[in-house]
Amino acid sequence: MPNWQPNWADVQFDYQAAYEAISTCYGCIAFLESRHQALDPAKERATREWRGRHRDEFDADALRLERVADDVVNQLHASVRVIQGDVWAAQTEQRFRESDRVRWAAEVREEQAREEQARRQSMSSTAAPTVNRDGVIVLS
Repeated sequence: MPNWQPNWADVQFDYQAAYEAISTCYGCIAFLESRHQALDPAKERATREWRGRHRDEFDADALRLERVADDVVNQLHASVRVIQGDVWAAQTEQRFRESDRVRWAAEVREEQAREEQARRQSMSSTAAPTVNRDGVIVLS
């Protein structure tokens, strides 16, 4: 047996949940971006002739909300990148473990083959001596 052991356990990772989370993030991003684009024409029409303190407050609030929405979109994109990185890491680790298992099995087979060859050699060297026609033992 090789003097090491591979990790026999598969990587525990819920790929379905990860892909659902990515999909949900993209859905939220699309929603936020579509709301922003859909509200711009209505906001433009509603504020075309609006003046005064309330308009200034509205503009400040609208700008703040746009920034919050942009921050949320950026955070969602960051979350997608993190989840995709986790998926990649889990897949890479699983491939590494499987590769180690294959390597370990190959080492076991090689070791068994060497042991079998040594056993055969020792059996042939301990076999009955070779005797020639004259009854003399022949040393090889």
